[in-house]
Parts: sequence; C-alpha cells; structure tokens
Amino acid sequence: MTRLDEFVVGRRGIAVEETHIFTPGMANTIRFGYNRSNGDGQLTPKAINPAGADPSLGLLAGFFAPRISMGSGVTSFRGGLHGQSVQNYLLQTYQFYDDASRNAGRHSIKFGGMFIAYHLDLFAPFVEDGSASFSGLANFLTNNVHRVSGPPDLSAIKTHHNRTNIFAGYVQDDWHIRPRLTLNLGLRYEMETIPTETSGLIANLPTIFTDPSACVSPSNCPGFNKSYFTRNPTTKNFEPRVGFAWDPFGNGKTAVRGGVGLFDALPLPYELVINNAQTSPFHVTTTTPVNPGQGLFPHGLGAFFTNPPAAAQTWNYVDTNIKRNYVYQWNLNVQHQFPWDLSVMVAYAGSRGVHNPFQLDDINTVYPTLTQGRWLFPNPVGSAIINPTPTSLVPGQLINPNVSAIQTTLWESMSYYNALQLRVEKRLSHGLQVVSSFTWSKTMDTSSGSFAGDNFASNLSAITPWWDLKLVRGLSDFNVGRNLTVNVLWDVPAPGAISASAAGWLVKGWQLGGIFQASDGVPFWPLSGLDGDPMGQLNSAPIAIPDRLNTPGCTNLVNPGNPNNYVKEQCLVNAQAPAGFNLANCDQSFITNFAAANPGQSLPANTCINLLGNLGRNTLIGPGLINVDFSVVKNTRVPRISENFNIQFRTEFFNVLNHANFAPPNDNLLVFDSTGARVPGFGQITSTQTPGREIQFALKLIW
Repeated sequence: MTRLDEFVVGRRGIAVEETHIFTPGMANTIRFGYNRSNGDGQLTPKAINPAGADPSLGLLAGFFAPRISMGSGVTSFRGGLHGQSVQNYLLQTYQFYDDASRNAGRHSIKFGGMFIAYHLDLFAPFVEDGSASFSGLANFLTNNVHRVSGPPDLSAIKTHHNRTNIFAGYVQDDWHIRPRLTLNLGLRYEMETIPTETSGLIANLPTIFTDPSACVSPSNCPGFNKSYFTRNPTTKNFEPRVGFAWDPFGNGKTAVRGGVGLFDALPLPYELVINNAQTSPFHVTTTTPVNPGQGLFPHGLGAFFTNPPAAAQTWNYVDTNIKRNYVYQWNLNVQHQFPWDLSVMVAYAGSRGVHNPFQLDDINTVYPTLTQGRWLFPNPVGSAIINPTPTSLVPGQLINPNVSAIQTTLWESMSYYNALQLRVEKRLSHGLQVVSSFTWSKTMDTSSGSFAGDNFASNLSAITPWWDLKLVRGLSDFNVGRNLTVNVLWDVPAPGAISASAAGWLVKGWQLGGIFQASDGVPFWPLSGLDGDPMGQLNSAPIAIPDRLNTPGCTNLVNPGNPNNYVKEQCLVNAQAPAGFNLANCDQSFITNFAAANPGQSLPANTCINLLGNLGRNTLIGPGLINVDFSVVKNTRVPRISENFNIQFRTEFFNVLNHANFAPPNDNLLVFDSTGARVPGFGQITSTQTPGREIQFALKLIW
C-alpha cells in the first residue's frame, strides 16, 4: 500500500491598469496582466506497506508493483511506489487589453481588443510502474492476465512546451431606442494561432490507418511537426450578439431582458497536450496482446517491453481537419420588484454546442457491422479479420493492426442545454435577508469530457462509439435535473431595555444563518465486460452494453433509498437479439460455454453476446441530495479601539441534520463480467456525497 502525500497547486498573478478620460463622453482603459498557475503531482515518497517498495514485484528491474484491476466488483490496486499518475503542469499567460467607451446621443458604444500569449508546459511520466488487467478474480488467482502495459522509458520523457496566441476585437452598441427600451448590438472576432510545441515534440498519425513504423524522427515522418493542425479553424470566428432590455410599464418595477449570441470555444493546448505527451515516440507505452499467456505476470513479459515494435505501442491521432467549435446561447427573463423589498425573477436559458472536442483512450477497435438496426461484432467472438494494410473502415476488421492503441481527439460531439430558472430575493430589511433560487434543467451531449475520456466518476468508459454517436446521446455526466437553494441571514434583534444596559453586549450582535440545498442526483451508465473483451473488440478498453427489459416494474431502474441494491439488476440482461433478428449472426457458442463455466445457471437462447445492447447512456439517476448548513455568529464591536473593530465568534454546523446523502454506485457499475455472469455487489452504494455532521468554531478579529 502506498500513499501520494502531495499534489501542489499554486497560482500567482499581477495586473496593471490605467484609465484615461479624454472627454466626459470618451474613456479608455489599458490593462497588462501576467498569470502563472502550476499543478504538480509529486512522486509517492514512501510505502506504508514495505511490499509497495519491493522491486521484485515490478514488471522490469528498477520498477515497483504495477497497478492491477480485476473488475467484477474487486477494488483496483493503485500500484506500488511511484505508482500514481504524475502530471506536472505550468500555465503562463501574458495578457493585454484595451477597452474604450464613447457616448453619442442615444448610443453608448464600447470597443476594444485583446492579446493573450498562452504557454502550457507539461511533464508527464504518468503511471511509471505500468498496469495490468485481469478478467475477474479467478484469472488473477491463476495468473492468467488479460492485458499488460509496461513501464515507460523515463529517460526519454521530456517536458512539452506548448504555445499559442489569441487575438480578439469587439464592438458593442447599447442603443437607447426609447426611454423604456434599450437594444444591445455587438460583434466580436476571436482567433487563435495553431498550437505548436517549441521543440517539435508533436506526433500525429496522418490517418488512423497509418503505419507509424517509418516515423523514427521528425525528418522522415510527415506526422511529426511543430503544429497540431494543418488548417486553422478559427480564422472566421465572427460572433454576433443581440440583446434587449425593456421596461413595459415605465414604473421601474418590471424588466424584461433577453439575448442571443454566438460564442467560440478555441482549441487550446490543454485539449491536446495530454494525449500527445503520453503516446509514442515521446512516451513509449507498450501494451501486450490480449491474453499473452498464463503464468507470465509479472516477470515473464520483460522481453516484450524491451525495444518494442511500433505495433505494440500507443500512438496519437488528432483530427487535422478540425471543425469550428462554437456554442449558441440564448436567454429570456422577467424580473419584478414587489413591496417589502421582495424581487422575483423567472428566466429561460438555453445553449447548443456544435463540434465539441472529445477524447478516446483508444480508437483502434474492430469495426462493427450495422445489422438490422443494431451494431454487431464478428461471429464467433474474436474472429476479426486482420488486414495488414487497411485503408478504410471495414466491418469485422481491426482498424489498424500496425499499432496497439490510438489515443484520439475528435471534434464531433454535440451538447444541448435548456433550463427554467426562478429566483426570489428579499433584500436585507428589519435584519432579515432571504435569497432562494430554483433551476429545472436538462443538459444532454454525446460526450461530457473535453481534455480526457473519463473526466467523471460515473463514466466507466473512455471509449465512445464514434462511428454512431446516437448510441451515446444522453444526459450529460454532470446533469442535475432540479436544484433548490435557500440562503437565510437574520440579525437577531435585542430588546431595547436590555441592550442599553451594561450587560447589553451579551444580547447584542447575534446573527443566525442557514443554507438549505435540495437537488436531484447525477446520471450514470452501467456497462458490462469491462474486465475483459467479451465482444472481441481487440481494444485496450472494450465495453459491452446490456439490454434493458421493458417489463412491469422496470419503468424506473433504481430502488430509491436502498443503498444495498440501488439498481434493479433484474431489469438488466445480457444483450438479446430482437424479434426477427437473424440468430446466425450471434455467437451462440457463448451460451454453451457459459453453461459449462457456470453450472446451474443458464442464459436465454436469444442471447447475443457480440451485439451492443439497448441501454442508453446515463439513463439511471443517482440519489438526490438534501443538506442544511447552519451558523451562529456573535459580533462584539469595540468602538474604543476603532470604529470597525469587531471580535467575531463563529459556530458553524455543516450537514447539521446529519443526513446521509448517498453517492451513485460508481464503484459497482459492472453488471456482467466478461463471461456474461452477474457481478456480485452490482448496484451497491459504498460512498456518500457529503460527510456527516461537522461543527467548526472560529474566532475572528476584524478592524
């Protein structure tokens, strides 16, 4: 057992601003800024268990025990000494802004521009000791490893210095058409230079079918250069915006506002650097073939990790024909001021993202066949035809047999957001202030991560079926359907007679506060076969999707309030051939093999293990959250010292009701193992979203 003692995050910045007023209607502001942010993952300094520092457990001499995963509900081993994922970032930005404003009659015009030099450096040895996966505990106990990734050549890993520049200019006119109506018209232009690496440490396969064996140096490989793209998609980034503000009754108590605009998302280096820094030839990660042989782990694979061929390495592919990534945003709100210092706002907001980036840990897979509306992998499982010189996507063939994994960045994802928002605010009066907000929203996409394939704990797989993104069009991994927040602050009044007495300091200055939050849970997606390759995809992270039964009791797939069996496992089955499906396309031998390996258990005759199931992405919702925080504050002012001198004693109660807010069963989302058998403990919740009740005392001196 090891422990990562430190991850250092720091941020520093400096800004200088000068505003010059030329005339009463004309002003200009110039700002210079520098920001420096770093995130340093430190190597594990020591092993709590001496076995973690035992070099005899390493895959190669000089290394320690690798990471080990077994699926089937078994907790993964995070590796021995130096087994943590080390990534050291340094982001520096140099900024210049020039903003001017000019009033001319009914027009208030703003215009200006900016320049940002963006420098991102990354040193990333990642998992230094390698990793191994087993298809279940039984295979681990019999030393029958599924796949192994060896330690990288640390001496060859260099810091990647990524650079890009951002230019922007804008003009906006707030046109007061009528005393009660203002129209906002704006246009922004924003572009970025193509991201580069100062030493040419960029390797990108020209196509996913390319054999990289000839790419031994930048001089003889067209995939090596100092730029990530061959075409700049940002040169036409014109972004119009239109908005309005209207006082319909002319009494200043009601306001109607709205707007719509186009916003660009630039392809900054943070979206590209991780994949580029952890793939060959700069970070040689060698992966064995599937099931290399029983008894070879951990010491029998050393020769395989020494001078590995290109076909055993992980390579990088970035879509060079990158598309413009932009987002439409719109909103409409009505706000009214009632008596008693009470205001209410009702709003609708929405957005749509086009050509969003997403990452795949490995695009190199056996390409499936679309059969009767369902995606089917080769029959029998594992019978993929290996074409040594692929030139296109061919069903039943591995996309590129000349390499191992291909980490990929594509700009093909879409996102959708719609929300109804309600805000009620009682401004501070008579010592009481209340602010309440409620959001009822729905956000959907085809991938929720932009710089990595598995940004969220509820997303078990970094593999996206990029050939048919409709399969993963569902709720975003961070979607929260309904969210209510109420903040209350009350300055407790003191009786006048008592407060005027000598002991008045005891009853004066008390303040009570509370925050109430209630929200729906986040979605998650149970999958199958993550501990093996049941469908014969020959991928470094294969998946299988189960089927959802449409039987009574399966309308809702969860058991609210039941942490031991949160998911209705009886409603999920191995993929079944639909009515009229040609069962000859299914791997029916799997049923026979399953019966032999699992005495007393049986599978339906129409089980189709090589068929992607129909359970949609993120169709299950995790437990909601209810939380109350409470505070008691005593302010004691001492005017003899100074007018603002205050001795403040605070008592804060977090989760004062000690309510158990369960998290989704993210550690137990494997429905079936690679043999098709149900995984014990599936759907069981093992963690909470919030800690138990915590009480904090503090003393503050304010002057």
